[in-house]
Amino acid sequence: MKGLIVFIDILGYQSFLENNSAEDTALEVLGMIKDLPKQAGERAATFLDKYNNSAKANGQIVTKQLEHVVFSDTIVLLLRNEDNAQSPMVHGFGAAADAALRLMAQLFAKGLPSRCVIHEGEFMMQQSCLAGRGIAEAYRLCGELDFSGIVLSNKVRERISGWNPVTTQTSIIFEYLVPLKGGAEKKLLCLNWYQTLDEDDRKACDQDVIQFVSESFWKYNKDLPISTDSKVRNTCKLIRRFKLAMKEPAVINLLMPAAKET
Repeated sequence: MKGLIVFIDILGYQSFLENNSAEDTALEVLGMIKDLPKQAGERAATFLDKYNNSAKANGQIVTKQLEHVVFSDTIVLLLRNEDNAQSPMVHGFGAAADAALRLMAQLFAKGLPSRCVIHEGEFMMQQSCLAGRGIAEAYRLCGELDFSGIVLSNKVRERISGWNPVTTQTSIIFEYLVPLKGGAEKKLLCLNWYQTLDEDDRKACDQDVIQFVSESFWKYNKDLPISTDSKVRNTCKLIRRFKLAMKEPAVINLLMPAAKET
């Protein structure tokens, strides 16, 4: 089976478990994680209302096919594309990208900063079994990220490169020199999850980005060891780039193809 994979890894989750012994609190947060993919899918359906009837109908079909798996510190969203068809992939990317944006923003605001990769590849999911080369590739790239952000794999970048009006420089998606573990860097396309924060959270972020980011990493009595400092610093830098992207002219919504003129 081939399709889109949204792989999300919650940062500092081990510390969360170590410092939150109260069962009710842990279950409440875990319940929130489990419910978020469904909520994100519902918002994606609302998002599609902006497009023409054909895009809206096809997009809603795709959104209903959004599957999710939650285990430990990992959330995986899946959109199957058995025929490797171009049209379902166009709408699928819109649904997957919107789900990732909303989910990442909510997790961060709730004190669960995460890192995310949107990838295209092979996978198999049957009941409680999830496997496949695409899952392994998404896991590997996600584990390299040294910040709380959303990146597109090169396979997804190649797939969307010819779509209109997808470009590499908008307020929602842009090329960024992504920090990796060990001090390495790599240019990848990033999605702007800051833009999907609710109004209160965005105001708090605008007032003091360092405090906003630090509080997310510290929430639930989590520890913030020296080894995590680079993630905090790199996330602050990324948010500043998000804000700059929102000031740039000629902003276009790239998550779906341009509606055809009638």
